[in-house]
Amino acid sequence: MVHRDLKPANILVTPARVVKLTDFGIAQAADAKRLTRTGMALGSLHYMSPEQITSGGVDARSDLYALGVTFFEMVTGQRPIKGDSEYSLMRAQVEQIPVPPMELNPGLPARISAIILKSLAKDPAARFQSAREFQAALYDAGYVAQTTAAVPQRPAAGATTASKSLLEPAKLARVEALLAPSLGPIAKHLVARAAKQYGTLRELCRNLAEQIPGEKERGAFLRACDKEMGGIITAPVEVAPDLAPTLPMRPLTATDALPPLDPALLQTVKKQLAAYLGPIASVMVDRAAKKAHTKQELVEALSAEIPSKADREKFLAAVGK
Repeated sequence: MVHRDLKPANILVTPARVVKLTDFGIAQAADAKRLTRTGMALGSLHYMSPEQITSGGVDARSDLYALGVTFFEMVTGQRPIKGDSEYSLMRAQVEQIPVPPMELNPGLPARISAIILKSLAKDPAARFQSAREFQAALYDAGYVAQTTAAVPQRPAAGATTASKSLLEPAKLARVEALLAPSLGPIAKHLVARAAKQYGTLRELCRNLAEQIPGEKERGAFLRACDKEMGGIITAPVEVAPDLAPTLPMRPLTATDALPPLDPALLQTVKKQLAAYLGPIASVMVDRAAKKAHTKQELVEALSAEIPSKADREKFLAAVGK
């Protein structure tokens, strides 16, 4: 598997000191023909590799880059790449060379500093080519004790989980079938996890839709859920009083049911924005389109990334705000 969103928030340490990687919402099989869709960047910006930012080919070395960012943060208390806006952060991930971590933490051995910098190379070919190679370098530098981690024990026979789904298994199976075309085999895991958090099909489907990277695919999934399950997306929210305090419900807005923005509009905006932000404009538009429900929301969000006031006004005029 290629995780594609490795970051501290997705790394858990149990009381037994077992490290677990979580949230495989955008992970894909390592042998998939293409791990990013054209014009689509996935993951969290501070930990995304340059090839993810530019929507290039992504493989396990992108995860090792994210691990290097995490390692850098662990030993220095700072992230290696910084920016005061999405655009500046994305551009920095592609172009900015991090300072050696030993400059921020003088007590860090030079060999460890060099290992971290290698994991953050802009060119995937210059990084460690596998997790085993990365680990071996740390062993050789004396930073990691060569011991086998404790294996988590399976629950005793008959043990039950702390939380069970309140939804009918047949309906969950149908949701999984609707989700699988977009996310593949991992759909089963995502549905099972979400079913323990959400008490209604409405909230379940809305949460799962957020895991689908493509705007069109996300809309198709929600429409399919709405059609096959009796209008669960557009129906009024009903939550049992005894469940309301514990369920993470998000209020709906009037624009939640709107269709995705016109692809032709997005292409026009990408072309106009590229004159001011360069090739990264395409990724910026795709990210902004996930949050914007109207053309006005989209262009206003993107114009804020253009440094010059005069250029912002030209951009707004060109896209016909």
